[in-house]
Amino acid sequence: MAESTSLLTPENYQRGFLIDDECMAGVSEDADQPGNFAAFVLSHVTGESIGYEIFPNLDLALCSINSVQRGWKFEASSACGGCEDGSCGKGACSQSCQTTGKCELDS
Repeated sequence: MAESTSLLTPENYQRGFLIDDECMAGVSEDADQPGNFAAFVLSHVTGESIGYEIFPNLDLALCSINSVQRGWKFEASSACGGCEDGSCGKGACSQSCQTTGKCELDS
């Protein structure tokens, strides 16, 4: 299920991605260059990469993705979602959601 937000933030970029009818976009830390962040846009219809760029910090990568003008919806990449969207008690994060109010995967 999609959440109502349409932006990636420092708080949610690791929990999901932006999606619309044709594309998905996200940000991840660059495995080859720790401290740098990759911003990417993919066609989820064809699987092809539409754009990929490395940035020296998270803020620049998030700004790059958030500046793409599309009808984005945020979609959580785990069963967790977020406490605020009513997902508490569901998936692997249920314990932390109920005790801390934050949806983090339990160990």
